[in-house]
Amino acid sequence: TQLQTQATSLHSQYPNKISAGRDFSLTLTDENSIFGWGYNPFGQIGNGYFESRNIVVESNLNLIPENTNFVKVVGGYLHSLALSS
Repeated sequence: TQLQTQATSLHSQYPNKISAGRDFSLTLTDENSIFGWGYNPFGQIGNGYFESRNIVVESNLNLIPENTNFVKVVGGYLHSLALSS
């Protein structure tokens, strides 16, 4: 089953960088937030859950130190990475 995705809510933020993994996507916004959507059985969209999402959800960054400046997001086969400066 193919998930059809429409980016409906980025909380008034604008995509700055976008990356696609295996059946999921990530975006880094102009306000340094990370959002993801799509296939998610291993938690690769980073929202703390393992259900696939066909809507944009914000990644849970609670374990990341405050004021971390992300410069890139990368989607892999069944994983994702965020690079900070």
